[in-house]
Formats: sequence, structure tokens, C-alpha cells
Amino acid sequence: MYINVANSGFEPKLQRGGTCYAYAVAAVFHLAMRRIEGRENGVPDFSDICQKLINEYGKEGAVTKNVLNIWAPKYRLHYKEVDELGARQAVNQRRPVVATFRLDEKQWDNFSMFYKNQPQGVLE
Repeated sequence: MYINVANSGFEPKLQRGGTCYAYAVAAVFHLAMRRIEGRENGVPDFSDICQKLINEYGKEGAVTKNVLNIWAPKYRLHYKEVDELGARQAVNQRRPVVATFRLDEKQWDNFSMFYKNQPQGVLE
């Protein structure tokens, strides 16, 4: 139930450059903090978290795991690296999950073209 409430109005953002790490980490941090009832100092806005990460690491990409290692404790959060089964279990338990992947140049071109033409599309 919480995930539906927390996600209502949470639209995909049009990112520019190599900022996917910041959007992914900001989203998972924001959603994780929203799960905590009466969180001391409240929940920072997604955009504020994202901008802090971009200011720190730039627009040319960053290693998501390194960002999580440094920034999760700053927000009094923690994370655990898991395999696919562990990620599925976390989703089933309604916990936010960050997934990473790598593509070669041609695959990135295809990926980018797909979402340019179908911004709300689902890859199969």
C-alpha cells in the first residue's frame, strides 16, 4: 500500500547526460525515507537529493555502488547488494531497489532510441 501512495505523482524525470546514478539513488533514498513513520527532520525532496548528488559527482556518470557507500549513511540509510532473487524478494516486501546494468555503445544507442521514441515504453 505505501508504495502506491509514495509513488502517486512520482513521474519519470527527463535526465540529461550521465546522471542516471543520481536519479536512481535519489529515487530509492526518497522512497526508503518515506517508509519511515515520523522520520526525524522529515524526508528530503527527491529533487534536492538528486541535485546534491549531481553537484558532487557531475553529469558524466558515477559508480552507483560508490555513491551508495558514501551517501546512504548521510541519510541514515543502509543498503545491501543482492542477486536477482534478493531484488525480487525486496520488491515483494515493498522495499525500494536500485538495479544497475551495463551496455556497450551500440546497445546504449538502441536503448536511447527506444526511450526517445517511447518515453513510457517497457523493454521486453
